Amino acid sequence: MQASINFLRHNTAEFEKYVKRVLEINPQYSNLYDILANNCERLRLYKEAVAFAREALLLKPRDWTAMSILGVNLLRIGEEEEGKAALDKAYEGDQFNVMTVNTLKLLDSFGHFVRFDTTHFKVKLHEKEVAVLRPYVRELLEKAYDTLTEKYDFKPEGPITFEMYPDHADFEVRTLGLPGIGGILGVCFGKLFVMDSPTARKPDSFNWGSTLWHEFMHVISLQMTDHKIPRWFSEGLSVYEERKGFTGWGDKMKLDYLAAMKSKKFLPTAELNNGFTRPKYENQILVSYYQSSLVCDYIDQKFGFPALKKMLLLYKQGRSTADVFKESLGLSLEQFDEEFFKWVDDKVKNLDVKPFTELISSGQEALAKGDTDKAIEILEQAIYLYPEYTDEHNAYESLADAYLKKADKKAAIDILKKFAM
Repeated sequence: MQASINFLRHNTAEFEKYVKRVLEINPQYSNLYDILANNCERLRLYKEAVAFAREALLLKPRDWTAMSILGVNLLRIGEEEEGKAALDKAYEGDQFNVMTVNTLKLLDSFGHFVRFDTTHFKVKLHEKEVAVLRPYVRELLEKAYDTLTEKYDFKPEGPITFEMYPDHADFEVRTLGLPGIGGILGVCFGKLFVMDSPTARKPDSFNWGSTLWHEFMHVISLQMTDHKIPRWFSEGLSVYEERKGFTGWGDKMKLDYLAAMKSKKFLPTAELNNGFTRPKYENQILVSYYQSSLVCDYIDQKFGFPALKKMLLLYKQGRSTADVFKESLGLSLEQFDEEFFKWVDDKVKNLDVKPFTELISSGQEALAKGDTDKAIEILEQAIYLYPEYTDEHNAYESLADAYLKKADKKAAIDILKKFAM
């Protein structure tokens, strides 16, 4: 534990001291490096995980756990052939390691994927989807690359690999080696990013283009910081850039988010990572995604986009979040939180969940009863009150229906355009 803590804090002397102590007790204790590799995985330090797995194997060549860790993480950093070779060796030594077995089965399925290159990417699409998806994926990947590399003045190291999976279980194995991450749509490892394809989910359940854009932004933020960026900031930037990518993309203020904002459930910035890793209430992970994106919005609005770029460069230097905020924004974390939370409060001061939902229900009820004029009046009030709400049972679609009942197609089209923004 002490060795891991000091490695992650870049305290090299202390790290080496604790490693030496452990190996003096048991010179063959390769599990030390297995633990270090696993801790690096959790913080998305995949190259470091590979290095520690190799150290474990130097101590104990028959450490099959280390061999499996090595293989999985080689795959994550784009070394597919070497990764598969390591996993084959791991399987020969231990045929009951679930991660090894699952990943090898997935690799066997790659024969059903079509590989092709674009200007900046190596792409894998399933053979049953490639004919339809290939032109759209190619165009969007290159648009994301051109837009975000220019904006951040950074060209990521290649080759960059992109994969789409029509079977969500395969996507789960590709990312964790195990099933059980049902809600996640995409994952980025730095030079590799993978996601569900449109057929992996029910129709209209997610926007695959927005997800692709989100994950490529992780390529930028992870590589710009040598993977030292905190989870909250990386996710915040990705959602922030989704909203800027195309009209209608990215998370808007859902009712759950509004409720969290009104009840002061947003976390202090210093604790924001905990919202992703140690959630304490239902939907806190999603609330934390949204809060993180609002932090980026606020910094952009008040300090300008160059401040966000400067923060990335400071994280690359290994600086703490407190130091990053002080140097890039001139504020302590406490000062920033005070200003940010005031800004958040101002955004929602005239909004309350219950009156808003009651207003929509009244408008939809009036529409169902044929009182179209009353429905239009009420639903317009609802949109004026809370224009960001576009989830299920929103006012926009009902209002468009009301206009169509009055044969006002232009008004219906105009309101649907606002709905899509």
